[in-house]
Amino acid sequence: MADIFISYSSHDRERVRPIADAFEQRGWDIWWDRDIEVGEPYNQAITAEITRAKCVLVLWSPQSAKSNWVYEEAVKERDRGLLVPAMIEATEIPLGFGLLQAADLTDWQPNTPHTGFEQLAARIADVLAGKAQPPAPPQPQSQAGSERKRARWQWVAAALAVVALGAGILWFARHPGTDKDAASQTAYAGARFVEALATHAGGVSKVAFDPVGARPEGALMASAGLDGNIVLWNLATRSPAATLPQQGESVMAFAYAPDGKMFASGSFDGRLLLWDASKREPLHEAEGHDAAINDIAFDAGSKLLATASSRDGGKVKLWSAADLRLLHILEGGQGAAYCVAFSPDGNTLASGSGKSIALWNAADGQALTAPFEADSAVVYDLAYSPDGKLLASAGQDGVRFWDAATRQALSPILPGEQVNAIAFSPNGLLLAVAGHDRTVTLWDIARRKQIGDALTRHDDYIEAVTFDDDGTFIASGGHDGKVLLWKIFFR
Repeated sequence: MADIFISYSSHDRERVRPIADAFEQRGWDIWWDRDIEVGEPYNQAITAEITRAKCVLVLWSPQSAKSNWVYEEAVKERDRGLLVPAMIEATEIPLGFGLLQAADLTDWQPNTPHTGFEQLAARIADVLAGKAQPPAPPQPQSQAGSERKRARWQWVAAALAVVALGAGILWFARHPGTDKDAASQTAYAGARFVEALATHAGGVSKVAFDPVGARPEGALMASAGLDGNIVLWNLATRSPAATLPQQGESVMAFAYAPDGKMFASGSFDGRLLLWDASKREPLHEAEGHDAAINDIAFDAGSKLLATASSRDGGKVKLWSAADLRLLHILEGGQGAAYCVAFSPDGNTLASGSGKSIALWNAADGQALTAPFEADSAVVYDLAYSPDGKLLASAGQDGVRFWDAATRQALSPILPGEQVNAIAFSPNGLLLAVAGHDRTVTLWDIARRKQIGDALTRHDDYIEAVTFDDDGTFIASGGHDGKVLLWKIFFR
């Protein structure tokens, strides 16, 4: 249980840090969201900590005053009588908080005497000691006065409802389908570095979070490397829970089954292995391709497995996920097959086919349409949005979006220098993009705009990127051998 929970905008993080440090030096236990553990659901952690905290310090700034998250936290703790406000940058305090005197820290500097800071510390001490006054109850009023006031506000509410309805109609007429736009613009601010895990010699080919979030040792993440190993990382300790040798060449492909019971790996020599995810032992092995397996994908029901090879004549193969029985060989593409992706409903399999995309019926392996061009050079990765409405392709030209139903290209193209890997967030609002420029970037899908700064800790090009199942964390893996963890943060 923390003494003080700090509510603030992530934009002000560097301003908040010395304030938190100063209170810690006074012996108080401080909690702010940098303390969230990897693998811990973000919203659950915030709710748990703010509920247990003895005092909540809200730090007002132009950014936090506009933050829905900060406002919601402030309202809740004001009503509980645990809120202590301070201003770290001149701003108009949100309606409903003007009567609470905010300590002025706009010119405060660490390790220097400051009246506003001492007043704030005294106020916090009172709250921690239980001396704070609870919110004043509403004053009683005469019945006549109450009726007049009620009638007046009913009239005002009706007028405002008409105005709001008209404004809403006008807004949606001008901006159809902007619900995701509003949500993403309000919530997301970017991602920040959490930790670098130990490296794979030669490079990292794939990263994936275990869909089962509660193994006996905790949440896990897997990385596959050109050193021939698959490493399962314990996200609580950020250390290897197990290292699984591929028994052969470099591991080029890896994927968890959505039900978490299995995972599959493919090697440079074309070997395909199906593993028991709990026992971490191979269940089945097959000579998957005559050359490197570049990608693996399970369908949503964990019944089918698809593999792609860039060197085996561009072949794509469909397998039974139960026993690695070969079901179909999908031929007729137009070049090297670097990637495969099932639609969320499991009916369609998309594959990279040289610089084109090929679409296949997952049930019988028949082509649904002729391959259509998606890049000037090579399609390196494919991803369906969680709702199945969008198909994204990554390549030399950047990232393109396609209407999954009509196969029509959607503008604009997201720029990039040979994009190798893409991943949709679980809620479909964000796309993570990584490639030869050694960065990971986050994009707002609705607005096609980058969110936050590019993430730049890799020393060589990036081969893999993925979100965890609740969209709180991102993992990336690169040719530098690094597996890096990043955490999404909000305004």
